Amino acid sequence: MSLAALLSVVLALGVACGTARGEESRWNATLQETPGDLRVGGLSFDEPARIPVRIDWREGEPVPLAIITGKFKRPGWNLVLSETEFVSGSGDGTFRFEIPLTAAVQPLEIFAIGANEAESQEFLLDFPSREGLREGEMRRVRSAPKMSLGTSWVSYRETALADFRLLSAILKVSASYPIGESRWVVGGNLSLTQPLSGGPPDRNVRFLGASLKLGYVFPLGGGAHGSSWALSLSGGMNFAHMIVNGNAFGFNHLLFHQFVPAIRKELDGRASIGLYLKFVPLPDSPRLFEFRERELAGGLDWEGVIGDGRAVSIALDYASMRFDFSPDHALSSQSLSLSVGLGL
Repeated sequence: MSLAALLSVVLALGVACGTARGEESRWNATLQETPGDLRVGGLSFDEPARIPVRIDWREGEPVPLAIITGKFKRPGWNLVLSETEFVSGSGDGTFRFEIPLTAAVQPLEIFAIGANEAESQEFLLDFPSREGLREGEMRRVRSAPKMSLGTSWVSYRETALADFRLLSAILKVSASYPIGESRWVVGGNLSLTQPLSGGPPDRNVRFLGASLKLGYVFPLGGGAHGSSWALSLSGGMNFAHMIVNGNAFGFNHLLFHQFVPAIRKELDGRASIGLYLKFVPLPDSPRLFEFRERELAGGLDWEGVIGDGRAVSIALDYASMRFDFSPDHALSSQSLSLSVGLGL
């Protein structure tokens, strides 16, 4: 499987789960007339039963804006929503107003002003999803694909090869998507290193890794200030490959199962910390938990949301691997990486 194919699989998960940023039709409200005799003549709305809601991010918080469109055909009159939002009824009369939604049910008053008279009409903006919007948007933002850049330190040992240490830059692309409104989560990641210093002489050593996994999230209860804990158990496939010029040494195309338990704590609704462990049994044998040939990994990460509604993360990861080609040929490696990620 090529590098491009692996990247395509990870990013395609986002398309399949509908996580595109900036969708105006993800949320909808309704516009209802209030009982009474006050009416604004010449006023019509495009689709009052389905008012699209756009999400505007301000200081890391989602702000829902109802997009109200329609026409006001009344020569000599102006349709006024506020001091800065109005439309003339003398032209084609098309208007588009964006109203911040601060409650599940919100009153809205629209005025029409003529030469010597004025009219007004009251409406209700009904947005029952207002209460769950913040949680849903935070979940969507965190599920968006992320790109991370960092540094990796590797210690490598292989039979008939001098031990070496390597400092590399590491590039990661990752994504994790909830399946609908369920507790099932599908995710994947792809990583590639580029050597900066160290390593064997006259050899360029890079590490390529990828994984796909499916997991289930178990809520563990809440705490103060909206904090909560969650445990996830995941399983899937793990791919590892060393890129060495001339294929002089290393491992190639290792594809095995992986098991990943993780725990995450929500801090304030905008940030969380997480801890994970990963076990990859490497031998092709029925002994599932054979600890001699394996990859064991773990990591700690912090994730938050920045002002424009994108996720940012800091991650520290450790991995230890041992693999036996034969009774007389074995390799082992340890790696430690630190990376910073940003949502795409």
